[in-house]
Amino acid sequence: MEAKDGLILSFKGSLTPEKLSQLIELGEARVCGIEPDKFLAKKVVWILIEVLQNLLLHGKATATKQLTEEESAVDVALEHSGPSYTLTSRNYLTKAEADQFRVLLREVNALSTVELRELSKTRLLDGRLSEHGSARLGLIGIARRSTDGLAFSLEECGEDLYSFQLRAKVERLPLGSGR
Repeated sequence: MEAKDGLILSFKGSLTPEKLSQLIELGEARVCGIEPDKFLAKKVVWILIEVLQNLLLHGKATATKQLTEEESAVDVALEHSGPSYTLTSRNYLTKAEADQFRVLLREVNALSTVELRELSKTRLLDGRLSEHGSARLGLIGIARRSTDGLAFSLEECGEDLYSFQLRAKVERLPLGSGR
C-alpha cells in the first residue's frame, strides 16, 4: 500500500483509559497500514503509546484553581509526510510542573543516544520516582527513538498555568546515520 501524507490521527478532549486504548488501536492500525518499514512503524507506535500514556498520567495540571474544560483537555496529533512521522501533544501544567519538564527536556535533548540509554539504566536502578510514581523514563525513551530529539514549548497562559507542547519526529534514515 502506498503511504499517503497527511494527518493520521487527531484527538482533543478529556483522555480516559478507554479512549487511550481506542486511540492506540486506531493509531497502530493506521501506521501499520501505510508504513512498509515495520521497524519504523514499531517506533512510531511506541512513541504514540508513550505520549498517550504520559498524557493520561500527567496530562492535567495540578492547579489550585478549578480548570476550564479547555484547560483540562489534551491534544494529540500524528502526521505523516514522506519518510517522516511527527507526533505533537499539548496539555496544561502548573508553573512548578512546567519548570520540572523544562529542566528534564533540556537535559534529555543534550544527550546522545548512548547517553540516553545510560540515563535510562541509571533511572531504573536508582529507584527514585516522581509524585506520579514514574521515573520519567517515557520522555527519555521518546527521545531515544526520535530522529531530532524532542521539540517543546511552554507558554504562560494564566496564573500558575502553562500550555506545554511536545513534538517528536521519527523518520526513515539511511543505515548508520542519525540519532
